[in-house]
Amino acid sequence: MRDNLVGGAVAGVIGGLAEMATGFLLIITGLARVTTLHAAIRFMTPTGAEPGPLTIVSGIIHHLTMSAVLGVVLLYILKLTGTDYYLLKGFGFALVVYVFLTRGLGVFFVPRDLLVPDALTQFAGIISHVVGGLVTAFVVASFSPEQLRS
Repeated sequence: MRDNLVGGAVAGVIGGLAEMATGFLLIITGLARVTTLHAAIRFMTPTGAEPGPLTIVSGIIHHLTMSAVLGVVLLYILKLTGTDYYLLKGFGFALVVYVFLTRGLGVFFVPRDLLVPDALTQFAGIISHVVGGLVTAFVVASFSPEQLRS
């Protein structure tokens, strides 16, 4: 893809889907109780209401939109710094996003009991974020070489 915004957004959405899939796999295996998608759905649910079909769809759109924006940011980071060690950069970017956005700013928008239910779920959140960051970095580095050179 030749457009920076589209290339980064597509890479981010693919990474976001990988993060969601990892989160659901961790729930199925019993390693996590909630995922970042659950937090996004809760964010889109009116106070005192139970999540319904529209809030679930809204939460998915919210999660993938944030993933798209972060994919664009990662594309520009790789454009600025180069694609050497792109997986390491994706790993570090994912950890920064996890610490500052999910756990830092998230406490202002999502109830703490949902955001931090237990230590194993927190660790599972780190794993899913890292998978998303690695996939996004891989997609940017592999399928968007034009953006990274110009």
